[in-house]
Amino acid sequence: TRYPDMGDINQFDKKELASQSIKALVGVSNENPAEIKYDIEITNLNAVQQGCYWIYPKYFINVQNTGNTDFAYSFKKTYTIDGVVINEYIPTASKSNLLAPGATDKIEIIDHLGMTKSCYDGKTLNVKLDFYDKDIKPILTKESSAVIVKQS
Repeated sequence: TRYPDMGDINQFDKKELASQSIKALVGVSNENPAEIKYDIEITNLNAVQQGCYWIYPKYFINVQNTGNTDFAYSFKKTYTIDGVVINEYIPTASKSNLLAPGATDKIEIIDHLGMTKSCYDGKTLNVKLDFYDKDIKPILTKESSAVIVKQS
């Protein structure tokens, strides 16, 4: 025997379940405030070599926090020329604290990479940035490349 109002009761149960699921998800999200969303990009990388000695990589890092939680970060820089590592800079402490929501850091980086002992005009410089959180756990890695230009 089928009761005519049974469909309505089932429909009500499904709605109630859905409503409880949403509440549960909200609860989880509130209990886990470390949910951070970030966007990092390297822009305008160019590598100039003055004579045959110094290389000056110059670029911007744009770090944006689009989440609802503040976070601190630091980064390690690794430079390679045609695949050979020529310099590394290790992070010592967190550089910045991005205050949510929508905080943005735009950092200009100019490094002096030391005596190269030869001309790298036309070779490829690659910068790899390894980003870490305040506990020095890896967040993500970004890379960018540019052809080295010698200025006489």
